[in-house]
Amino acid sequence: MKTKSRILGIGLVAVLLISMLVMAAPVSAGTLKYSTVTTPSGSNNQILASDASFITVASDGTLFCVETSTANDVVYKSVDGGVGWTASATLTGVTVADLEVSPNYATDGRVFVLDGTANNVVVLMSTNGGATFNQLGGVIVAGATMVGTDLAIAPNYTADSGEIMVAVSDTGATFGDVYSWGTSGVLNWVNTDAVGGAVAEDITTVEFSPNYPIDATKLSIGSSATGTYLHTQVQVANWDLSITGYPVTISAGITHTTTAATAIVSSDIALASDWNGSIATLQRSYVATVSAAAVDNIWRVTGTTSVVGLDPEGGGGGIITVRKWKYLKKERIKR
Repeated sequence: MKTKSRILGIGLVAVLLISMLVMAAPVSAGTLKYSTVTTPSGSNNQILASDASFITVASDGTLFCVETSTANDVVYKSVDGGVGWTASATLTGVTVADLEVSPNYATDGRVFVLDGTANNVVVLMSTNGGATFNQLGGVIVAGATMVGTDLAIAPNYTADSGEIMVAVSDTGATFGDVYSWGTSGVLNWVNTDAVGGAVAEDITTVEFSPNYPIDATKLSIGSSATGTYLHTQVQVANWDLSITGYPVTISAGITHTTTAATAIVSSDIALASDWNGSIATLQRSYVATVSAAAVDNIWRVTGTTSVVGLDPEGGGGGIITVRKWKYLKKERIKR
């Protein structure tokens, strides 16, 4: 038996050595590119006769969206992964510019809607999962040409404790701004210029760092007469003061709303889940724009020195702003 076992052992070693000498065929790397998704249809059980916007997923899987094609905007809700939808609340006289949910929705039931109506920019809050909404604080900003464009909830927000940001643009001759609620515990809307330096631009996107409890960093996208920029603010310091290299120029060819040929319409941003205002190499952002210019794109911003257009449509116009990108998983970021 020992002789047989020795022979079997020698045979096994030989097989292993031969297998190591056989070279496996190389696997061709996939091409990183965008692809077209099939247009929604009845066979895919998707609603065709509606204008569903601002689709948002709560922490417990509840889905929200806003129907904007009706006389009054309607908040819809799904608790079964989008198989069935029910009208949760009709918002009479409201022009919904954004919808967000509390990161702790499962326990606090908070849902927020930004009413971007000119001369009456307000935030509405629901404490019962979107069944009813009431105004949060006073009018954020008045002015016939001032409109609300974006809403962001801090990742550590819970049950009326935490910060909220609102972006405002001016469709007239002046500029918008960034407003905050709950900063330094103040339960009122505050113009961040008053506490953190002016951003004389039309603001189309605001976002909190996913590591906000650690780095206390806010971000915004604004457009002026000279271009569109990515800004940062740490706590209540001046915008672009605390983190070296900001603002980052996204595009010199996209400007504020009063320059018709190159005017910004909207923007959005996605941040890597490990984005950190204290570490430049972890500041990986993806910015999308929609404008009247022919240079719209999705840009990958790494730190403050690299801005690369990803050209999902070959570059140059027609980019549809990707709503609700939020925080990208680390493993999906191509460095």
